[in-house]
Amino acid sequence: SWSSGDAFLLAEKAQPSITNNAIANLVWPVRIVSWSAMPQTMSGNRFSNIGRFGVRLDAPNLPNGETMEWKVLNGLPYSTGNVLVGIDSTLTIEAGNIVKFNEGTQLEVRGTLTAQGEPAAAVVLTSAFDDLGGDTNGDGDETAPKAGNWRGLIFQDGSSGTLEYAQVLYTGERHYIAGGWKNTAVAALGNASPVIRNSEISWCSGDAVFAHGSAAPAAGPHVLFMDIEGHAVRNMGSSVVQAERSWWGDSSGPKHSGNPEGTGYAVSDNVNYTPFLEQAPELWRETVELPDDPSLRTVLELIAYLRTDPELDPDLLQALCQLKVLLQSLDCR
Repeated sequence: SWSSGDAFLLAEKAQPSITNNAIANLVWPVRIVSWSAMPQTMSGNRFSNIGRFGVRLDAPNLPNGETMEWKVLNGLPYSTGNVLVGIDSTLTIEAGNIVKFNEGTQLEVRGTLTAQGEPAAAVVLTSAFDDLGGDTNGDGDETAPKAGNWRGLIFQDGSSGTLEYAQVLYTGERHYIAGGWKNTAVAALGNASPVIRNSEISWCSGDAVFAHGSAAPAAGPHVLFMDIEGHAVRNMGSSVVQAERSWWGDSSGPKHSGNPEGTGYAVSDNVNYTPFLEQAPELWRETVELPDDPSLRTVLELIAYLRTDPELDPDLLQALCQLKVLLQSLDCR
């Protein structure tokens, strides 16, 4: 069992360099209790018998007029509750970072959010029950993520943002926005104008993209929608949502009165979805450092290949992610 302590507790404006340490028999490798604290760098550390494998954010809200970058810290996923990006503030999430949200929480943007990933290093916004990158809730394989685990992203009036090479997963928990209860992954309100491109929204228990007021989000090009229980794009506002060259789950395009043959995920009126992709985009390029053992090399190559399949069964995808985490914990990288 592990002790009740944390390896590093960062407060105020702490900016240590954490490198080449052996971190063992503790709960959290890093716990951050101030929005302005962040390691300058964290790499080369070795972990064993860690209760919750990640970076715990106790005070993630960004005050008005401030900037912060959530850096990749030794590959540790972040674990957080509600996050508020204040007016005239900018939160940047570094490529390759994984951020996990607890039940009943959301990422609310009143300033600017920049989640700029890369084909081999996506920014992942996901559920606390998702063991991708490591087990942050400390329960092993007792729980698994599912649609509706957390509320998703809310872009408020006056806000902006970019999601590129990003994955938004397991969203759609019910919350009150735009005068009613909604289930959404990404909601744009007022005159918000977030841009989503070369990204994936999957396992949502409601609408993947929701627009209201004069909001004008862009959901393309190359947005991949998978396992969406509501509309892929629902526009209840006055602007037109631009969503060209995206994948709607079927080669026939989205389900809409203007596309009679479409059998993919539904879109509402005032969504520009043409031209649409007739096959899923290849967004992710997996990079794997392979071990010398030929059998392990084969397993990791197979995982890297299968995870690029947009039609992969969600349960199998989750099992593959867990297997990869297990192999990495054995230093098979």
